[in-house]
Amino acid sequence: MFLHDVLRVLANQIEPLGFTRVKLYEILFQEILDECMFGIEDTVKQLFSGSRPLKADIMRQLCRADGFDVLCGNIRTKYLPVAGDHSGIYDALSGLLYKCPYMREGDVERIIASCDASQDAELSRFIAACMVCGSYNTAQHKKKAPKLGAQYGLNLDYMRLGTPVAAIRMKSELWKASQTQFLASRREGSRFYKLDVIQRLLPQGYVSTKHFLSRGQTEDGREAPLADLCAQSADDIAVIGDGGIGKTTFLQHLLEAEFLLPDGKIRPCPQNHPVPFFIELNRCPDHIGDWYEDGLKKTNFITRYIGQIKENHSTLDSVLPETLTAIEKELQRIPEDGKPQYLLLLDGFNEVRADYSVRSYLSSEISMLHRYPNVRIITTSRETQAAYYAADFKNIRLVGLKSEDIVAHLASCHIPEPVIGNAMARPSLVKCLRIPLYLCLFSAVSGSGDFLPETAGEILYCFFHKNSTFYNARTRFTQTQPNRADHQRLAFILDFVLPYIGWAFEDADSFSMNEQKFHDTISESMLHIQTLFARHQTNPFRAFHYSGLVMRQIWGSFYDQDGNLDVPFIIAAVYDYLGIIYRYEVVEGPFADRIRYSFCHHHFRDYFSAMWDVRLLSMLQCVPAHEVCTMVSDSPTLVSTFNHFLNVWHWKTQKVGFISEILMEHRNRS
Repeated sequence: MFLHDVLRVLANQIEPLGFTRVKLYEILFQEILDECMFGIEDTVKQLFSGSRPLKADIMRQLCRADGFDVLCGNIRTKYLPVAGDHSGIYDALSGLLYKCPYMREGDVERIIASCDASQDAELSRFIAACMVCGSYNTAQHKKKAPKLGAQYGLNLDYMRLGTPVAAIRMKSELWKASQTQFLASRREGSRFYKLDVIQRLLPQGYVSTKHFLSRGQTEDGREAPLADLCAQSADDIAVIGDGGIGKTTFLQHLLEAEFLLPDGKIRPCPQNHPVPFFIELNRCPDHIGDWYEDGLKKTNFITRYIGQIKENHSTLDSVLPETLTAIEKELQRIPEDGKPQYLLLLDGFNEVRADYSVRSYLSSEISMLHRYPNVRIITTSRETQAAYYAADFKNIRLVGLKSEDIVAHLASCHIPEPVIGNAMARPSLVKCLRIPLYLCLFSAVSGSGDFLPETAGEILYCFFHKNSTFYNARTRFTQTQPNRADHQRLAFILDFVLPYIGWAFEDADSFSMNEQKFHDTISESMLHIQTLFARHQTNPFRAFHYSGLVMRQIWGSFYDQDGNLDVPFIIAAVYDYLGIIYRYEVVEGPFADRIRYSFCHHHFRDYFSAMWDVRLLSMLQCVPAHEVCTMVSDSPTLVSTFNHFLNVWHWKTQKVGFISEILMEHRNRS
C-alpha cells in the first residue's frame, strides 16, 4: 500500500462532485503546512503518480499525536461530509492493507480492528493511519529498501489505535474540565491561592515562602519524599498523617505538576498522562443513598462530582444521566497499555459527616472504584480516622520534617540559637514541629517570652492568645480602619466570639456553614457571651481589666442605638483582619448554601472550640453557685448556662484533648 493508492481511493469519492485533486490536498494538509501553498499543482501530481511521499516536515508532524489529530479532524470535518460511500472507502483501504507486503501483520490488524466505519471519528483515524503508512512505504520503496516485514520502522503507538475515539475525546474533554477547575481554585481569594494555608493566615513576614518537602514511610519502613514514593508505585495509595502535616497540599502539588509545565504555563492535554481529579470528600451530601444504583452496586457521588466539573453544573443532582453513564464506562474501560488513564485524588475522608450511612455509602463506592481498571486512587486521611475502603491500598504514613529541616527553618526565622537548642532537646515539642503547620506557628511566637510550648495545644495557645501575640500583630492592619477595629474589640472577638463559633461548628459536626447559619451563630454567640460573661461584676480576664463593666461596654459597642448587632463588622474581623475564617463559594445545592464559611484549618476549629470551654471554666470562679445550673436567658431556645456547656454538652461529646493541654498551660503559668 503506497500513498498514491490511498489518495486515489479518496479522490474517487469526491472528483465526480467537482473536487479536484489539488482541492483534496488542501482539505487534508493546508492547516498542517501552515505555509504558502506555492507549487501545489506540481506537488499533487508527484504524490498521485507515486513518484514521491509526503514532504519530511509534514511527516514529522503526522508522526506526533497532535499533528495526527489535526489530520484526523480535517478528514472528519472537511472530507467525509462531502464524500459518499463511507463503507466503500473502508473496504477499499482495508483491501490495500491486507495486500501490502511492506507492513507488519500485527500493524495491519491493529489499523483495521481500530475502525468502526459507521463512526466518522474512527473512520477518519483509519484513513489518516493509512495515509501515514502509505507515505512511509512510498519513501522506503524510493530508497529501494527491501520489503521490511518485521523490520518495519514506523511505530504506530501514538495513534492510540486500541482506544476508541470516543474515549480519546472524552479524556480530552475531562482533562480540560479538570484543568479549568484547578486554575479557578488558584485565583486570588480562592481556597488554594498560592497553595499555602499558613501564609494566608499569618501576617506578611512571619513565614518564609519555602515549600516544605513532604516525606513518607512505606509499610516496609522505606522512607523517601512522598512524591517519589507515589511515582515509584502504580498501586492505589492511602496517605495517612496528622492534621497540618501537608496531605492536602501534597495532592495540590500533584495537580500542579500535571496541569502546569515547569515554567508555569498551562500544559495541553498529553497523550500519556492520566487525568487527575481533586475531589473533596467532605462535599458528599447526606442524600448520597438516593444515588445508589443496583447495576453498579454502588452510589455515584464521585462520578457525579466529575460529571459536574465536565458540564459546569450548579448541583450534583443536575448532571445528565448520559454523562454519568459515559463517565462510568470510561472509568471501567480496560486501558490499552494497562496504565489507568484517570487519577482520583480523594481528600479528607476524616472530614466527611460522621453519619454512619453517609460514610458507609461513600466508602463502599470508593472500594468499587478501586476495582476499576482505568482508575488509580490516591486518598488522604488522618491516622486515627483511616477509611476502611483503603484496607487494600498501599499505606504511606507521612513522617513530617527532618530535624535538620526544622533547625534550618527556625534559623531562617532568626530564632536565637539557645532557643533552637532548647526546643530540639524536648522530644514532645520536636514531634509537633515535624508538622509544618505547628513549625510555622511556633516560629512566630518562640521569641515572645520565657515559656516554651511543648504540645500542639500550647503552640496554638501561645500563637493566638498568650501575651496577645496574634492580635497584637494584626492590629497593625487596623490602622487603615480608624474607630472600627480597636485592640479590645478584636480581643473580644478572638477570646469569645471565635471560640463560640468553633464550638458551634463542632457541635454540628461540620467543617463549614452557609452564610445565614454563620450570621445566626454570631448572633447566638453574643447572647451567650452577655449572659455567661458580661453580666457579672468581675471576670478573670486581664485583657478586660478583670472588670465586668469593661466587658459590658465592649460587648455593647457591637450594637447600634436601635440594638442591632453589627454582624458584618464581626465577619470582617474574623475574615479580613484576623484571617482565621475563610469564605468560599460552591456551585452546587440551594442558592442559600452557595456562600460558605470555614476555618482555615480544622485544627483551628478544634482549638477555638476548646477555648470556649476554657473560658467558661475560667469564669466559674466569678459565678455564684446558684447560677451555674440556672437558665437565665430570655430565649427558651438558648440554654445559656454553665451546666449546659460544661456538663451536659461537654460530657456528651467527651471532648478532652485540647482542653487538658490548655488547662496544663494555665497551671504552668500559675
